[in-house]
Amino acid sequence: MCFGNAGFKDGLQSLLQNFDIAYDDFMKQAGDQWFKLELKAVDNLTMQEINCQCQVLGVWKGGFIVLHDGKPKAVGKSQTEHNLYPRGTELIEGEPLNIISHKVNMSGQSLRWLLSQVDQSKTYYLSGKLMVAESVKNVSDLELYSPVRFSGNIMNLHYARAGELQRYLDLSAAEGEVFIQYWLKEGESAPVLGVVEKEDRVVLPELLLRNL
Repeated sequence: MCFGNAGFKDGLQSLLQNFDIAYDDFMKQAGDQWFKLELKAVDNLTMQEINCQCQVLGVWKGGFIVLHDGKPKAVGKSQTEHNLYPRGTELIEGEPLNIISHKVNMSGQSLRWLLSQVDQSKTYYLSGKLMVAESVKNVSDLELYSPVRFSGNIMNLHYARAGELQRYLDLSAAEGEVFIQYWLKEGESAPVLGVVEKEDRVVLPELLLRNL
C-alpha cells in the first residue's frame, strides 16, 4: 500500500510539473502564435471527464483559459479558481497569430452598442472593467473563472464574447474601458473599427479597483 501511495504521489507530481512546463512555454510566446492544449481533465463541478484539443485564449490564476465546447473555461490546479482539473496536458504550437487591439471608452454606452461596433465575423474577445448604473448580484463564485463577473457595480470582462453578454445588453456604463481584441491568422485582413475612440482616458477610481 505504501508503495502504491508513493507511486500515485510521484505520478501526480509529474503531471503537475508537465502542466507547469506547458504554462511557462505558453507565457514565453503568448500573443505570437495560436496554441492548442491537448487536454485530459475533470470538470470540478460535474466530475465529467474531458478530452479535447482546446484552443488556448490566455491565463487565469496560474492556469490556462481554453475554449471547450465553444465556452471559455479555466484549467488549473485549484478547485475553487479553475473550472477544469488537468490530468494530462500537452501544449501544441500553431501558426503565427496577429492580435489587433482597440480601446473603447464606454462612458454612457451600453453593451448592446459595444457589440454593434464589433466585427463578429472575426475571432474576437472583449476584456475590461466597467462601472455600470445598477448593482448586479454575481450568481457564481467570484474566485472561479467566468468571462463576465460582477463585484457590486463593477463588471469585469475577461475574454468575453457576444454569447456571454446577452443577459446584460441593456446595461449602460457610467465609466470604464473595454479592449476589443481581434485574433487574426496570417494574411487575414484587419477589421475596420466602427467607433471613434475618445482622446480622454477614463480610469476607474483606485478605491473601486482595489475591491475587484
